[in-house]
Amino acid sequence: KFKNTAPVGDITLVLEGTTVQTNYRRNVAAIAVEQARLAEVQPIFDQALSAMKSALEAKTATDKLAAELDAKVKQQAEALVAAVKATQDADAVLKTATAAAATARQAAEAKPVDAPLQTAKADAEKALLVAMGALQKTQADRQAIEAKLAEVSAEAQKALAAKKVTDATSATATAQHATVEAEKKIAEQRVKAAEQVAAPKKAHFTIYATPEKVHLDPAPLAMTPTVPSTAVPAGRKIQIPLTIKRLYGFADQVTVSLVVDPNSGIQATDLVIPKDQSAGQLEVNITPKASVASHSATLVAKMMFNNQPVELQRPVVIKVAAPVEQTAAK
Repeated sequence: KFKNTAPVGDITLVLEGTTVQTNYRRNVAAIAVEQARLAEVQPIFDQALSAMKSALEAKTATDKLAAELDAKVKQQAEALVAAVKATQDADAVLKTATAAAATARQAAEAKPVDAPLQTAKADAEKALLVAMGALQKTQADRQAIEAKLAEVSAEAQKALAAKKVTDATSATATAQHATVEAEKKIAEQRVKAAEQVAAPKKAHFTIYATPEKVHLDPAPLAMTPTVPSTAVPAGRKIQIPLTIKRLYGFADQVTVSLVVDPNSGIQATDLVIPKDQSAGQLEVNITPKASVASHSATLVAKMMFNNQPVELQRPVVIKVAAPVEQTAAK
């Protein structure tokens, strides 16, 4: 509905509508984008986790083997120390037995018929043989321990080298896992943030229609006056024919008046064009006092439209000539 104070001419209308409070989700597509990124990171994270577990398991195994072999090396080293001492002790016993056997042999050779000396000689030689056997045994045990120590030491060196490799591998795998895990956490946080942004929220929405151009006429009719083009002598009355073209279904009464300078000497009676009529004649009195000139005036058509007072103005020019008597006198 347009008020009668609305500007005449082309105007642009934009329809605005506000919804009731409803659930609204914003930027839902961002969730899918962030979930896709998380889906890309997840297998990389799983692979890094598996590699780290494998590396740590290998490190644990090599650490255990290196520790076990180190313990064996220490055990064999302690056994070698004991074997060396046993060899030294057996060597000392052998030296004592050798000296005792030499003494007993000399005594027995000096008294061949002395039975006790012969027995002592036999016992000393027997003890010498026992001491020699004991030394040989300790020497053999020592050699076996030395060989075992060399074998275990070699294995321990290999285990230590393997331990260095698994230590480096596990450190690298752990670092890579930490990096990918950080990326995964960021991706998870971005998914959560996108879900929070897109969570349904209660909101009112304002919706605007496509702008429409509307032309506003000053009145629901068009008025065409037929004003004499020649000057009218003062003291005459004229009829100005008026035709109206009704628009927008308007059919009610129209009152037309002439607005002119009250000092011009021109007067007019209002014209009423009845309902459903489209023409009439406005009587204009050019009084004898009217000045000779072209007088600007305005035809004003007044009516009621949609229960509002509306008026249409049309400028006209009424030309006034000298009275006929004056013209004749001249």
